Amino acid sequence: MTLTHHSAGVLELGGIAGITARYRSGDLTPVDLLEMSLRQVEQLGVRSNAIVHLRSDDAGAEARASAERYRNGQPLSALDGIVVTVKDALEVAGAPFTSGSLFFRDRVGVSDARAVARLRAAGAIVLGKTNCAELTLGLTSDNPLFGAVANPDDPHLDAGGSSSGDAVAVRLGCASLGIASDLAGSLRLPAAWSGCFSLKPTPGLVPAQGHSPDAWHEVAVLGALASSVDDLRYFLGVMSAHDPLNPYSVPVGPTSAGSTGFAIVCDQIGPVPLDPGVAAALSQVSAIVSSLGFTILDEGAEFLDQSEDFFWALAGGYGGDPNDLGLFMAHPELIGPTLQNFLELAASSPVDLADFARAAIKRHNLRTDAAELFGRADVILLPASPVTAQPSGVQTVQYDGGEAHLLAAQRCTWMVSMLGLPAVTIPVRLQSGLHAGIQIVGPAWSEERLLDLADRIVRAEVGPTGSTLTCPR
Repeated sequence: MTLTHHSAGVLELGGIAGITARYRSGDLTPVDLLEMSLRQVEQLGVRSNAIVHLRSDDAGAEARASAERYRNGQPLSALDGIVVTVKDALEVAGAPFTSGSLFFRDRVGVSDARAVARLRAAGAIVLGKTNCAELTLGLTSDNPLFGAVANPDDPHLDAGGSSSGDAVAVRLGCASLGIASDLAGSLRLPAAWSGCFSLKPTPGLVPAQGHSPDAWHEVAVLGALASSVDDLRYFLGVMSAHDPLNPYSVPVGPTSAGSTGFAIVCDQIGPVPLDPGVAAALSQVSAIVSSLGFTILDEGAEFLDQSEDFFWALAGGYGGDPNDLGLFMAHPELIGPTLQNFLELAASSPVDLADFARAAIKRHNLRTDAAELFGRADVILLPASPVTAQPSGVQTVQYDGGEAHLLAAQRCTWMVSMLGLPAVTIPVRLQSGLHAGIQIVGPAWSEERLLDLADRIVRAEVGPTGSTLTCPR
């Protein structure tokens, strides 16, 4: 098949491997790269509304320090001198820390989130903070503080939430990596709608402390958006070290366990049928996986198809401090319409301790069901969204024969999170010019296997099916 290539900004340099090779040869310096990133932000990033705070001076100091290390032949890691963005829900010392909320418009980071500290220790250059859905609780990007992030394929549509700015910053070549969070699909949905790759790791693999809101500790994760599978692999290599201060971290990293040679394809999860373009993309990726020697099993993953009652029941226990919710509800004038809708949905699904206990038991049993399935198959292939990019602020999606809330439509992402499963998202460019995203989901700690398969899929060539895999470079 023919791959689609993007060439803009830092993407012109061939990914992280190409950038660091030029550093070592002396053809490029981290200072040069940062200047390229800043030019790209000025030309494209401002219009997209992806980056809400630039650390120009601090990033310049980080770039000069990295350049000195390369001159001395002593880079700190594979990410030394690599430009990254950080979602504005993660704390960066001395930078705004708003989480896209008017409640926190004056908040400034005091210390680095643990993942940011790990990036700095690896020599990465933190370009700035990126726009996100209000309090990260939206599946589109709009917030009352900064507004929405424009989709790079169609500025009249949304980039996808909640890690919107990082997806677009990567897609436009402003940065090599976007460091962001995912609970209900916040890495995978913007990857699908905005056309880039994402890695949602197993909970505990990447330290998540320093995120606001501070909630969903056994479910929400930090991961990355990137322009290639290889760049995701570099992120994982640096960021997945054991963190003894994280109670969910384990001293064993991701594994490349032996393959069963089997895969499962799930099309519709939830009430929303697949957009024809998304269905074609899933079919195409499935055909590639089959051509790589995998047998597609004739079974589904019914345990993923749980109602939103299950989500809200778990939210009753994992969703954060109830006092915070009371604070937000007491000041509706500071809340945007998307968050207001989310809070109204939560209020319409009251949960008591018994509801949460039943949901927690159900979650345990569903995770067992998933483990049994992964004894028969390596991966599950399913869409990262059943629909292509929607307008900013939409609460529902229309389909032939009905209408559903976006949370119901995204059952395919939030259920993967509830079960603690890692996922890699591959972008597929459709004939319409928009993108779809296909998740490759595996058992806990299988990130290396998922990245290996994603790389094989991207490199494979099959006959035309009306869409092409996107390989941004």
